[in-house]
Amino acid sequence: MRLTEIIIERIQNEGPISFCDFMEMSLYNPELGYYTSSSLNDKIEKNEDFYTSSNPTSTFGAMIVKNSKAF
Repeated sequence: MRLTEIIIERIQNEGPISFCDFMEMSLYNPELGYYTSSSLNDKIEKNEDFYTSSNPTSTFGAMIVKNSKAF
């Protein structure tokens, strides 16, 4: 079953869900959630997704500083 089907089924059975519940299901579903699925590393390695953190390298942080007028 796809995650969208799981979410739709819950809404049909329980009625409207909050944005918080939707995000919880989307991100942390044990098998299909974005952060918990085993395919997360594959997504990043295959250039299907991108890092949004400065943790991977110091180059990211240096680029932000260099291109920011606030610094």
